[in-house]
Amino acid sequence: MSKFNLKISKTFFFILIILFIIFLSESLYFLNNKQFFKSFYYFKKANLAAKNLNTQQALEYLNKAAIEKIKTVKAEHPNQDILTPVKTFTLSNNSKIEKDYLNVIKNINSFNLSISHPTEAAPLFYNLGLLAYKHQEFKLPQELWQTAISLGSEWSYFHLELANFYLNQNGLSKTKSQLQYCLQFTFPKSDCQEYLEKNLQTHSPKEVGFWKDKINTKI
Repeated sequence: MSKFNLKISKTFFFILIILFIIFLSESLYFLNNKQFFKSFYYFKKANLAAKNLNTQQALEYLNKAAIEKIKTVKAEHPNQDILTPVKTFTLSNNSKIEKDYLNVIKNINSFNLSISHPTEAAPLFYNLGLLAYKHQEFKLPQELWQTAISLGSEWSYFHLELANFYLNQNGLSKTKSQLQYCLQFTFPKSDCQEYLEKNLQTHSPKEVGFWKDKINTKI
């Protein structure tokens, strides 16, 4: 083999090594950040589905994105009972709520929601639940607010909003169960205990959406 051919072979081999190292590095980066990439993919698909006027599909992708984000919460709090969302959100045939949902979901920032802590995604699901309640949908808020709780379990507002919703529906046992669930978490514990003693025991619910302003000022 001539010196020229040997030099070309060494150069080619060196390039292959560099490419392999880059590939290995990118693969390790993806494996370490796969939840970010998967949640970004699902948030983006939800965004595109909304732009294509497919509300149910948009909700299904939001649900999948939430499940990916909640994996991070579970890893951070291995000793706490972080609930996994329902497999799919229940949307009835309501054209008014679909229009509102499409307006919200098509304007979400997929990258920011994916890269931020799961808590930052919780208000999105809370606001969608509040929209459902305003349109006289009573199953969907429960599903969306439970998702918000799983994403932001250390925020008392999400626990209280769901408990307060149950109390407004005269679901005393569900209200008590939700508040007792809240008591396992450090930061919302005192607020939930106060609601348990003052509002549940006297059957004095607040207006649904009472914590909306406080929740949205934290976005």
